[in-house]
Amino acid sequence: MKDLLLAAEEVADEMASSGSDNEEAQLAQCQAYVHRHNIQQLVKEAVVSLCIHKPDNPVLFLKEHFEKLNEHRAQVGF
Repeated sequence: MKDLLLAAEEVADEMASSGSDNEEAQLAQCQAYVHRHNIQQLVKEAVVSLCIHKPDNPVLFLKEHFEKLNEHRAQVGF
């Protein structure tokens, strides 16, 4: 699985090539967001679950996966 921080750098590079003057600040903001919300772990767990269950409809599976996660977080006050 591609590292999300590397993906963020690629996004920042694309933004820079399209004329953005502050790509380093944008990259730092993206990295901080990914870190603050634990995005890498959330995506990793979702992909692992996909690989274990191999659903016929992966989009629906992911939707339900994140809905369940959201419900659980609401119950525990996250």
